[in-house]
Amino acid sequence: MAFSVFVALWGPRASGREVGVNSCRVLVVAFVGGLGTANFPPTMARSVLNELHSVGGSQVCIKQVSIYWPWSATHWVKKRLETDEKQATAQVQVTMEPKIVAFGYSLGVPHELRFARALKREGIPIELLVAVDSKGFTDGMIPANVKTAANYYERRLYPLLYPLYYGKGNLFPEDDRRTNFLGNFLVHAGHFGIVTVGPMRELMVDTVRELLARENKCGTGFPDSGGPAEQVTSCGRKEGHQFSSHSSPLLD
Repeated sequence: MAFSVFVALWGPRASGREVGVNSCRVLVVAFVGGLGTANFPPTMARSVLNELHSVGGSQVCIKQVSIYWPWSATHWVKKRLETDEKQATAQVQVTMEPKIVAFGYSLGVPHELRFARALKREGIPIELLVAVDSKGFTDGMIPANVKTAANYYERRLYPLLYPLYYGKGNLFPEDDRRTNFLGNFLVHAGHFGIVTVGPMRELMVDTVRELLARENKCGTGFPDSGGPAEQVTSCGRKEGHQFSSHSSPLLD
């Protein structure tokens, strides 16, 4: 346990730098919780973010979001998608539209759910939403633009903070016909150790791998090259999708 916490805090940092043209195929938005900024002090979620980055390198772009600037997440995603669509229009190498994975930890979970609702208003889907040991105030509803979701929580007793410190185990989908909600999973770990457990990490890593494999299967091509253009369309790129020029406020 001590070793896991050390690695989570002081392991290699997930890259937050801008990468090359059209290279982001999976956008991971991580609401890291805590009372610090997005990158300081080091988040307990760092190890899982590093693992996700290692799966696809520059194809997996990660945005860490603090509880103080949650609206930056919507702006970042829309900017990435707008850039990708402009590149496709300009006949730069075209691939499947970038896919979004949302991760929320602790106080970050309420902001994660608001972020998902903001994307729903924009008509933007989320492939996977993972909530980990949610703290703070939220109604727990996962919006219908989320395709798959899961919630992991712990119930270690902290007498001075009970029941506020308990992880929330009652998240639910807005529409279970559109969201594959895997469930609320009680994890026998403390608040700081829950981000190191296997099932949650495996779900995220496997999902990113599957999305990248789908990307590779789709291949690349130019819009005017015949066959590949049809392949791009069949792989899910939205033609003519319009994004508003302003960042949506993260309000319920």
